[in-house]
Amino acid sequence: MVKLKNITEGILMSEINNLIYFFESIQDLLPFENENDFKTQINESKEFRIKVQKLVYLSKFFGWDNPYVFTLAPRGPYSVELKHIYSKVNLFDNESTVIADFNKDDFVNFSKNKNTLFLEAATTILYTLGENILNLGADECVYLIHSLKQHLSSEIIKDAYYSVLNYNLYNKNSNITKSEIISLSNEINNDISQLTEHFEAFEGSRNKIIVLGSVDYMRIALREANLNMVDEYDLMIFVQRYLVAIEQISTKYSPDEFIELDLKYLEEFFDQFQKYVSEELKIIKKIDDDDFDESLCYR
Repeated sequence: MVKLKNITEGILMSEINNLIYFFESIQDLLPFENENDFKTQINESKEFRIKVQKLVYLSKFFGWDNPYVFTLAPRGPYSVELKHIYSKVNLFDNESTVIADFNKDDFVNFSKNKNTLFLEAATTILYTLGENILNLGADECVYLIHSLKQHLSSEIIKDAYYSVLNYNLYNKNSNITKSEIISLSNEINNDISQLTEHFEAFEGSRNKIIVLGSVDYMRIALREANLNMVDEYDLMIFVQRYLVAIEQISTKYSPDEFIELDLKYLEEFFDQFQKYVSEELKIIKKIDDDDFDESLCYR
């Protein structure tokens, strides 16, 4: 089979190699027997896919700073980028590369013998509460999470709550500095300016509208955001991952080829971003929302 290209929809090849290592390391947790069994379960089992998504998200709290951007879905944090990678039929044709800082032993101890409902509860707690978990008791945490997910029992949420506390997982990203935020912001704004200038020179097409419209929406979201440093950092990382995908298109395809590209992946990614910005961060409305303030586009 043909191996994955060096860049697959914004994810570096080294990161794909890490993902293969991760799957191989947690083979007994998922579980799956071999590559063919993994492919079969990914295609046929919703519970298996949910477990994959939750375990990859959790790995961020055990030393693997993976690049996948997650937003809150009905069954917990979900990444459309990750879905596109693990759905590749030839994923395991690539090499496995050890994740240097990944604390496999603690990760396995935290996750073993846990079903998807526990993993959903734990990841939702981490995604929605983060460090705020310290200001909440178990009962208030149960109330808040249950209000989002009525299908999760109080016992499961409480178990997840104490597990998150015992492993000190809520400290993720707590040491981000203001200088890091400023540096990343300058880098992103520079990339947005360069990519906008590049694609504005193209002839008019639906794909040009998709790219320029989405990049401009992201520029507005960054400008209008008034967030704490952790949320601001997460927002910029989300934008940066999208810009990587756009940059790959800009360097790989000619203007004529660009017109014919299927940008469904980017559209899905952008829809995920708009939901994140409008519903979770509440910065600005989605573009197709009747209440979207068009005057923001002209500032």
